[in-house]
Amino acid sequence: MQNIVKSNDFDLNLIVNILKSRKEHNITSTQNFRISETIWFDDIVWNFNYLNTNNRGENNYRFDFTNIPDEYVFYLKHVVLNEIKFTNNAFGSIHKMFEVLSRFFRAMYDDEKKYIIMLNKKVISQYLDKQSNTNSPSSLEHICVYLKKLFNFLKTISDYSYEDVLEYIENKNTEYSAKAKLYTAKNEYIPDDFLNQTISLAIKDMNDNRLSISNRIVAGLIILLAETGMRIEEASLLESNMLDTIHIDSGKEVNYLKFKTFKTKDTIGEYKETFCYLSDIASNAYRTCEQLMSNAIDNLNEIPNLRRLIILNGMESKLPKPSRVSVLRNMVNNIPIDELEKIKKIEKKYLFIDGRTGLQKKGAEVLRENLVSFYIRHSDDINLDNLSQSEIESLNILNISSKSKFEREFTKEQRHNLSYDSIKEKNFYYVNPHRFRVTVCTKLFVQGVHLDFIVTHMNHISEDMTNYYNKSYTLKNDLKEALNILSLMSPNSGGLIEADSSNVESDTYKLLLSDDLLKESISKMNSFLKKNKLNILTDINVILKKLEKLSAPVATNDFGICINIITQKICENRESFSKEIGSYFLNITLPTYL
Repeated sequence: MQNIVKSNDFDLNLIVNILKSRKEHNITSTQNFRISETIWFDDIVWNFNYLNTNNRGENNYRFDFTNIPDEYVFYLKHVVLNEIKFTNNAFGSIHKMFEVLSRFFRAMYDDEKKYIIMLNKKVISQYLDKQSNTNSPSSLEHICVYLKKLFNFLKTISDYSYEDVLEYIENKNTEYSAKAKLYTAKNEYIPDDFLNQTISLAIKDMNDNRLSISNRIVAGLIILLAETGMRIEEASLLESNMLDTIHIDSGKEVNYLKFKTFKTKDTIGEYKETFCYLSDIASNAYRTCEQLMSNAIDNLNEIPNLRRLIILNGMESKLPKPSRVSVLRNMVNNIPIDELEKIKKIEKKYLFIDGRTGLQKKGAEVLRENLVSFYIRHSDDINLDNLSQSEIESLNILNISSKSKFEREFTKEQRHNLSYDSIKEKNFYYVNPHRFRVTVCTKLFVQGVHLDFIVTHMNHISEDMTNYYNKSYTLKNDLKEALNILSLMSPNSGGLIEADSSNVESDTYKLLLSDDLLKESISKMNSFLKKNKLNILTDINVILKKLEKLSAPVATNDFGICINIITQKICENRESFSKEIGSYFLNITLPTYL
């Protein structure tokens, strides 16, 4: 059991009775009980920020039930409470579940499903079908996981087993999971030209004195994300004075950066100190962010500086509204000298600050939003002409869907020359921060860097995770290997793929050719080769380039589907092929693309 909230802060017997109650308990009239010293079950907001000892995103520790329909608040609160007390999940993960289930309950209410008993298999099926229009397979997979948690709880308080609903959700989860793996493999690597433009623009922003300190620091952090592949939360928590240098035998200096990571094998929510190596560009970005942060704090006007000192002293709740300078001065003058000395030691700790307040900007989500704002600001500076159609389709797209977002993303001056109606249909291209991580890992693989170094640099818990991130590159690489195998199977077929078992020496391949689906696939593949005047023996690289230019992804066009089918068959019989053809096949990994 996770000791996030001390056991003696709970009336555990009461909680267990409620969580496991059956029909004889009146679950619509809940008994109020204490969750912690400051939080009660009936509170409309649960704020666990007193447990946020590592300055992570504050929103993850705050659960606001204000906009949840009254009919569903009880159930959502118990699912959240289950996760906080009885699992090892971090608050960030629990809050994601809270957000997904909140949207689910609001959607049910809007659809006139105002009672929990109305949530049956048909309703869930309709909901997931609707969500599939706007969510990626990975997001749908998460929705299913959270719905399972909800219905497993409902199962404990109802005479209805919900087995049909849970079975349906599990099947959909399996379906989305399979799609997510292929989707991730195809789409997470950032096209080189788009990445290069991103770094170039970030360098310009970081050095542009006309921009705000906040925007310049964000630009520096984008460079660090792109150059190191660190996780976005790790970048948001970067501290000053953490850059170090080692000297190697050749006399060259190598910089490395020490930082906190929360991805460990140890207790959830705990961090460990780790490091990664920095390129010259990344080293300069880090030093620039340090200097920008320091300058911002040193040059604050009096009122924001006084407010900063009061907040760092833990007296934010006592700040007057409005902030009269005489009152603020008096409050700061009453801070003991030893407390001011402590503040002095930590005031320049974090790089990711708000230049207007000098205070840390907390949380990965804030940095993620700042990253998107960077791409919106540079939407007219990014040239997509050198990207293929499939590369453009792989980019993330944002639309300014409300006037409030329009006002948030564009300055008053910009809005004088720009209307909401003129940009609400515009596609703003960007990449989510996790894709920098995938891209760095992939580039290291392509350069032939040793796996041990990559595992260390990326701070992966295992080599399996490192190999997983390499899928974006291996998808294309394995396709090439599949074509190679097909060519070896067809030495005398006139440049086509051999489909006549009487012309084949391999017993394994003879057996495969008895499969009608495989023979149909080979026929379609040969039609593709004939149409494009390609030879499977000599034109493998040309075939790959041809596939890349097709508007449909490789996995969904006709030729791609055919390759998937035969690749699957080869994968299933790889050991047999290895024995027959020799060691050439021993090191080939051919995943199932279907």
